[in-house]
Amino acid sequence: MAILNYKKSRACFQRDSDLSLLASSSIITGGKRLHLFVKWFGIVWLLFACNFGITLFFSFNGNIQNPEVSMFPPLIKDAAWLIFLVLAIFCFRSKPPHQLFIIGILTGITLLSTLVCVAIVSNDLSIFSQPIRTIKNAALYIFCPIILVSFTQYRFDNIVRILMAALFVTLLVSISLYFLVEANFKNSELRMFGSTGNPNAASFLAAILFLLVSAYFNKIKPLSRGVCLLVTFLALYLSASYLYLFVVMAVMVYYLAVDVQKLKFKKVVQYLLELIFYSIVAWQLSVFLINLADYPMVPLAQRLNSAVVTMETSSLESSDSIRVRSEAITEFYSSNSGVFGSSVFKQADSAFMTFLSNFGIFGFLTLILPYGAALFFFISQKHYLNPFNTPTHIFVVTMGIFFISGLLHYQISNFPTNLIISTLFLCSFKEVLLGKGCKKMG
Repeated sequence: MAILNYKKSRACFQRDSDLSLLASSSIITGGKRLHLFVKWFGIVWLLFACNFGITLFFSFNGNIQNPEVSMFPPLIKDAAWLIFLVLAIFCFRSKPPHQLFIIGILTGITLLSTLVCVAIVSNDLSIFSQPIRTIKNAALYIFCPIILVSFTQYRFDNIVRILMAALFVTLLVSISLYFLVEANFKNSELRMFGSTGNPNAASFLAAILFLLVSAYFNKIKPLSRGVCLLVTFLALYLSASYLYLFVVMAVMVYYLAVDVQKLKFKKVVQYLLELIFYSIVAWQLSVFLINLADYPMVPLAQRLNSAVVTMETSSLESSDSIRVRSEAITEFYSSNSGVFGSSVFKQADSAFMTFLSNFGIFGFLTLILPYGAALFFFISQKHYLNPFNTPTHIFVVTMGIFFISGLLHYQISNFPTNLIISTLFLCSFKEVLLGKGCKKMG
């Protein structure tokens, strides 16, 4: 009888064990499926974000330079971003480095202070007003990436691969739209607006892709590297932004200096030859496609010719690029916006001046605090540049791009370029904090 009871209890125990194992395996399988879903959701979202400017081609007035579009697409875009944010933190949550936690808290405080300032001085507090939209974009695509990067786990190399793929597809789609669609829209400048909705945004994304290709130069297959460089240069020629051409040249000089410092002269020669080769091929290809599409000339050549004529016939100060930026600085000093900002919103050709003049000191801090605080932590902890580490180089170069672009342009405060640079900068900074990007001085 005892033997029978023992066998019966053993059978029950075995059955319960099998059921618990089945339940746990189902939970694990479900968890893996959820993780996979969130990863693909993130990739699809990033492609959607980079190509969101396609919505401008559905404007009511058929003018991509000054479009009239419905407010529903931006709201759907913001909702999708918040859903991904919640899912990513739920699935890949981790303990944040205390430095990122502090940066997040300080940025959140300045963001709330900016909203208070807007409420004090603004005449229009509707959600569709320009000041509220600008602060909303800063909250969602500068502050929220801090939360995302702080509380999630990831592999930095995987993030870079996804970013490179998204940027490559975006530029390829932009080039296709330029030759197939844009001729039917009002575009007096003939610069490439593409799927980003702005020529300068396209140039900005091309500069970021160039940075990533340069950072991972030896880790990318030659054919893939060549195609990326070809698309990058073609996008730069068609979008014709002086600033981001300068940024690309500065990135090139930076990585050449790094290789010279490491005495990698063979890589220096290879890097230079490939850049020269693909820049020439891209130029010839752009000329061929421009002639095929019956456009007047390559936009970069057109802008350069116009600049030369302007300088020959009048003073350097009459150049549009110089005049617009000097006017922004003059307007800021004459507006007396002070701490709280101005009651009349004005978009300057500089993100720093836009936030200072419209939202005062708190708005300016909201924009630069994540980058300034990261620079402070980088210096205060006596970290120095590790010449053999990729994330540190990306962190330093991205910091430079942010301050150059913020001073001379407005892309760091606009979607989707603010999301791209914030994510790349914060991910590389987290690698630095985790000790994978820097060493302490002895």
